[in-house]
Amino acid sequence: MTVQQPARTADDYLDLLRRLSPPGLAFGDTEGRWDDLLEAIAQELGLIDASVSDTAGGVPSGLVSETDPRTATETLPAWEYMLGLTAGSLSTAQRQDQAYSAMIATGGQSPGYFIAIAAPIMTITIDEPLAVGWNPCSPPCAPMYGVGARFTWVVHGGIGASTARKSMLESLINKYKPAHTLVFFLYDIV
Repeated sequence: MTVQQPARTADDYLDLLRRLSPPGLAFGDTEGRWDDLLEAIAQELGLIDASVSDTAGGVPSGLVSETDPRTATETLPAWEYMLGLTAGSLSTAQRQDQAYSAMIATGGQSPGYFIAIAAPIMTITIDEPLAVGWNPCSPPCAPMYGVGARFTWVVHGGIGASTARKSMLESLINKYKPAHTLVFFLYDIV
């Protein structure tokens, strides 16, 4: 069982910093610049302490929630920078979903992989072109849609999805798709 310490205030930190200051005339004045510096440091330490100790229903919020992109607000730009994402005109919730999807992405080339990383954004299906006539055992012949069609695929989804969500999906899929492939996106198709 963990015992929760009460949050220290800025005054608590100021008192601590004054007691830790070296003795002497240069640091003993409570009206000088040194004390102004200690007050500024104490204010920040008090804010940090309050952020760490803030709990909502027994679950830590504040600083602890910033360690997960699904709940981060203050550190969300840092998460996006680290993951190579752009915020664009997305809402905070959409940005959190996008950051989380990028964070859990481990790599893969199967349709199932792309369906899984797109799941926080929207439900999608993926079609690959039919390669009729392609037979590795006989002399090579071109697939039904031409040789280049082997490297294309179509993502269907987003019935009623916002432009922002579509943009998020395209950015995510294009970031993780195999480099030699071309992806087409079809929306609002039943």
